[in-house]
Amino acid sequence: MGSIPTEPLGEKRKPIKLDALVDLVDAAVPVEPTDVQLDDIIIAVAGPTGAGKTTFIQTIAGRNVEGLNIGHTINTGTTEVAGVKIPIPGTHSNLILIDTPGFDDNKLSDAQTLEIIANWLQSIYRKKVLLTALIYLHRITDVRYDYGIETSMEIFQKLTGPHAFGKVALVTTMWNALSDGKIGHTREGELKTKRWGSMTRKGTVVARFLMGNRDTAVQVIIDMVEKSDRTVLLKLQDELVNRKIRLPETSAGKVAFTLKEAAQWRLRQLRGALDSSGSVNHG
Repeated sequence: MGSIPTEPLGEKRKPIKLDALVDLVDAAVPVEPTDVQLDDIIIAVAGPTGAGKTTFIQTIAGRNVEGLNIGHTINTGTTEVAGVKIPIPGTHSNLILIDTPGFDDNKLSDAQTLEIIANWLQSIYRKKVLLTALIYLHRITDVRYDYGIETSMEIFQKLTGPHAFGKVALVTTMWNALSDGKIGHTREGELKTKRWGSMTRKGTVVARFLMGNRDTAVQVIIDMVEKSDRTVLLKLQDELVNRKIRLPETSAGKVAFTLKEAAQWRLRQLRGALDSSGSVNHG
């Protein structure tokens, strides 16, 4: 296999205008996340469970695409993440939106969620494919920035690394559930200056997704693609593939894994290695 690029901001690509995206709903089709190609524009959508990741993607791609079941096929050990592909007219590229499992889930631990995402990030990076941008969703209705929300954001920040903050859009959702829009505006201001200040100072975009308003979702995508002329190597990818760091010992893993989970992870890896060795010896 050829050498894998290690520069933090990846490969420079030709700018692609997505003005026609509004008219491309009928062209959207499901895609296996491992089928991404070098010239695709790949945007991963992340955030806590229930923040609206699936709704965001479906609002762009269309809810009635045959076979499209984004976000509802995640199951540890089987389908890991889901994606939708929208061909871009006049190019050989596709816009691919990736739906990732959410942190702060009552079915999966943060460690399990990180492992699912990490496996996918490793798989595309080994094909020399890098992301164009990332979108992180946050519910504006959350009154408190509680432990679960804070931990989710910390894992995300450690996963991307500060050098990638300029490739991130922090998008608030659930505005329609607010009884008073002024409350949301105040919360948004606090998020920008306090909770997300370290990211916005490094170029992170803050935007709003209004449920049922496709233009607001499409505009986020267009802004991120037109802003980004390079793909981005995430810190987690660099740690796992280039630096050979074990997942629980990566920057994100240290936040997501408890000591017990880290020990269990290492034990699974050891058993897997022994099983593989035994299969070879008996082959």
